[in-house]
Amino acid sequence: MILKKDDCEELQVNPRKWLDGLLALLGAVALAGCASVPPVAQAPGFTRVDLAALPAPAEPFLLQPFDQLSVTVFGQPDFNREVEISAVGEISLPLIGNLPAAGINAAELEDRIEGRLRGRYIRDPAVSVSLDRDASQQIYVGGEVKRAGSFGYRGDITLQRAVVLAGGVTTFAKEDDVLVQREVDGQTYIGVYNITAIQRGNYPDPRLYPGDTVTVGDSPGRRQLLEILQILPAILQPLILIERVGAI
Repeated sequence: MILKKDDCEELQVNPRKWLDGLLALLGAVALAGCASVPPVAQAPGFTRVDLAALPAPAEPFLLQPFDQLSVTVFGQPDFNREVEISAVGEISLPLIGNLPAAGINAAELEDRIEGRLRGRYIRDPAVSVSLDRDASQQIYVGGEVKRAGSFGYRGDITLQRAVVLAGGVTTFAKEDDVLVQREVDGQTYIGVYNITAIQRGNYPDPRLYPGDTVTVGDSPGRRQLLEILQILPAILQPLILIERVGAI
């Protein structure tokens, strides 16, 4: 909000009229802050659908580039390795060499390693593959939260808990405009949630999955209201002094 020269002259001549106009503006800003959620599904390729919840991705989750794995061959300690899936989706193991690993689950990779080892190196190999660090097992929280970033996925993470992990919402958060974006079978879904309604138990707290992106919306009305409130003390003090002078 900017005070022009004409505004200052009006303030001196008729402070009460100017104050009434300011209060009307505050009311308009407050109503704007309570406006409905912005429209969704406006971009080409997006369609609004009536679903009770976002679809869950298929499990088990598939291995991805940059996942770190522990490969154990029982009874053969020389074969045991800590490996990382490369950018092209392969791992490298002794004697076996490069082996495709991305796009399959851990059990399938165990079968592949056993197939390479069986007969030529080990009669009946038993292989175990475990994930030490899963690059795909992350959720991402941004927008009007205090600590935006990526967070390691745990099976009990819900939308409300994800916001808490990110430090909670900021002063300017629009709690009824919280988006969750998820990809399932090559299809992108976006759910719109009200975090305050979830906190009050008005509807269930949705579970999140690896790769989900949470974005807490911004409330321009709250920003404008705060800017107005910050200049009110400087405005109201001269108003009080002017009215006292007029009463003498």
